[in-house]
Amino acid sequence: PRSSRQSIKISEVIEKYLDDKTDDDLRSKTSSEIKYSLSLLIEDFGDIPISSINVEKGTQFKSHLKNFPKNRNKLPKFRDKTFHEIMGMKIKDSERISLVTLNKHIGYVSSFMNWSQIYGYADVNPFKGMKQKIKIRPRDQRDRFSEEELKLIFNKHNYIEYTEVEKGRIELYWLPLISVFD
Repeated sequence: PRSSRQSIKISEVIEKYLDDKTDDDLRSKTSSEIKYSLSLLIEDFGDIPISSINVEKGTQFKSHLKNFPKNRNKLPKFRDKTFHEIMGMKIKDSERISLVTLNKHIGYVSSFMNWSQIYGYADVNPFKGMKQKIKIRPRDQRDRFSEEELKLIFNKHNYIEYTEVEKGRIELYWLPLISVFD
């Protein structure tokens, strides 16, 4: 049998969760990201009782996020669509959110459900362990500078002017040079 706490709607528990997080705990950008991730949960399932979020719903949410577009609020073709209208669209792989973003959303929702479990609003955290393994390190995903670009950047006429060596900022000169060989 469910307790009265577990019959509370997701939106109410989200409000309590965000109230419990002080401004000292979160930067404003992080707070916005958390609110957005949790709003996706409501968009997918509706404002259902928190106790009805089970492993099946968690798996469904994750699969929906895998097909979710990046820049949803910026791109006109997605901006005015509901969550479920977007899920019905054929979205190209290049337009989908990255694994890093997917994991960020899953992480925020998992932290929320973990908090909900601790405070007695939920029995389980169906998102625990759902993050996807990223096969390529973020460092390897970035474009590298070509040898020509590095020569241009570290050309003595360019480089010395921008390093502020004359102002005693020796580290601004040496650290980038050391990094080139990392």
